[in-house]
Amino acid sequence: MPSATSRAATTLLMICGARRTRTDYFGSSVKIHSYLELERQPHMKLPGLNAGSVYVNGFRERFIRAQARQLVRQFARLIQAREGRQLTSLELLPIDPRAVATEVLGFAVEEVDEIGFVPVGEHLQVDIAGIADREERKITIARRGFKPATRRFTIAHEIGHLNLHREQKAFRDSPRTDAEIRNSRRSLREKEADLFAAELLMPEKALREVFARLFPGPINEGELSDDVAFLLSDGRLNAAQIRRMDRLDRAKLVAQASSTTFPDLRCLVEIFAVSPTAMGIQLLDLRLVG
Repeated sequence: MPSATSRAATTLLMICGARRTRTDYFGSSVKIHSYLELERQPHMKLPGLNAGSVYVNGFRERFIRAQARQLVRQFARLIQAREGRQLTSLELLPIDPRAVATEVLGFAVEEVDEIGFVPVGEHLQVDIAGIADREERKITIARRGFKPATRRFTIAHEIGHLNLHREQKAFRDSPRTDAEIRNSRRSLREKEADLFAAELLMPEKALREVFARLFPGPINEGELSDDVAFLLSDGRLNAAQIRRMDRLDRAKLVAQASSTTFPDLRCLVEIFAVSPTAMGIQLLDLRLVG
């Protein structure tokens, strides 16, 4: 029998769902916080983005991904109306977060050389990669020190803040290394915005379709052969060496690998225009790499 908490969550979902009549993309976000309060347990630990640090509520994770996919659908309808034809999910790739912000949400996007720093503890500060100002309806991102893929992710991350965290003027710290991405001091809200950005730029449906074209199936540690390892690493590594790799490093290897079936095809990182780390995390979260 469902617990009282899960029954309450289901009831609230039905009530809030019935009341969702606004077409404004941000209109339904006000209701998210009550969902989170209702389902604190059990938590779901994501294998990539939250490994070793922040736990994302299972209901919340599904909600965040659904919200990002909704925005992708709105973007697709806009592009299809402009071109006068139906587009497949693959034809939308890579998704342009700047166009999503400006054309779907009505936010200006401005690039500047740098924004500044935010203190972390007493003796540490990190670059601010982006700021979203709800009142001015503007997203500002830093150019200096950030590659194009990182800037794209920053815009998507700020869109995530605007959708998920309505009460704050958001900033994004700069996760330049895998260790910093996994840093337990990064707040849950930052992790949530990263999750939203990942689903916006690498939608599950499109990613699974592309992955199926590049590889015969999910790449799992226990089933990895030397032949597949050779193709994934351009002949540099065998299966045993890849098995000894950190999970995220293994996923990043797959993210940058040519197809094991059609070597002339572009890799996932190039197709989706994201960083190896961002793609690696999404592959782990969707269990396409294990």
